[in-house]
Amino acid sequence: AFTARHKFLSLCLDHELPPCLRLIIRSKVSPEINVSHMSMGDQLVQDDGEVVAFAKALCTNRTCHTLDLSRNVIGSNEALNVVQPDLVTGGEALAEMLATNGHLTVLNLSWNFLRLNSAVELGR
Repeated sequence: AFTARHKFLSLCLDHELPPCLRLIIRSKVSPEINVSHMSMGDQLVQDDGEVVAFAKALCTNRTCHTLDLSRNVIGSNEALNVVQPDLVTGGEALAEMLATNGHLTVLNLSWNFLRLNSAVELGR
């Protein structure tokens, strides 16, 4: 029997979506799968670009209350802000999402590369 995670991964593959969009697809396509405690750890998010798209989508999400983004590479593009000041890093995007999403109560960002501006923005 397939678990909720297996169903979800299958949907992702069917729709050829990057890992950061998994939560969005689950809540839109398959409402019977509980997204309240989805863990995206273990490097399911591969870079800051994916996190930026994911964070934008979570700005209006009212389903997810607990989000585990631990053990990813969020913040790996932080050094690029020196030469590309307009670049939005994963940490900055998550900070912006937290300012607008009142439904998320638990966010695990441990074991990522969050530092510099991302860390400052998340701390506000």
